[in-house]
Amino acid sequence: MYEPIVTRYFGKELTNRVAERELPLDYVTQYCGISMPSLKECLNGERLATPWQLVLMAEILFCTVNDLLGFGYFDNGTDQMASNLPQGEYRVAERMWDEVSQRMDEKGLTVEDMSYYAGVHFTTMRNWLSYPKHTFPKTFPLICICDALDCTPSDLLGY
Repeated sequence: MYEPIVTRYFGKELTNRVAERELPLDYVTQYCGISMPSLKECLNGERLATPWQLVLMAEILFCTVNDLLGFGYFDNGTDQMASNLPQGEYRVAERMWDEVSQRMDEKGLTVEDMSYYAGVHFTTMRNWLSYPKHTFPKTFPLICICDALDCTPSDLLGY
């Protein structure tokens, strides 16, 4: 299982980028909607941020979600900031699940297949893929979904 490896990498990368930008931690917590104890756990490599928090962290750190998680470089080709989108969290989640569905179709994968790869119950995966698609998975199941679809988190999240 490589979740601890990704989590530690994320902590180091987040710490370095926050220090490099000289951002106060209280600014990061407010901008990203994360509590101070949770942010400190992220910085210490003890937990991953949620996918939405990752998008916002990447935004204020001028990097991509892939950069924070240790994946290859990705450019979404837009200057639009997720935090400025009306209902941005819901729109990013919906875009992500539409992309997952499209990639599943291309690979011939079923909801059952994806629930197995993500390590979640079939009902959970079915609910994620059903309308309204406003819910993000936790970050590690998202990474597992990416592995199954041969893509990166930034490919799905667009950031």
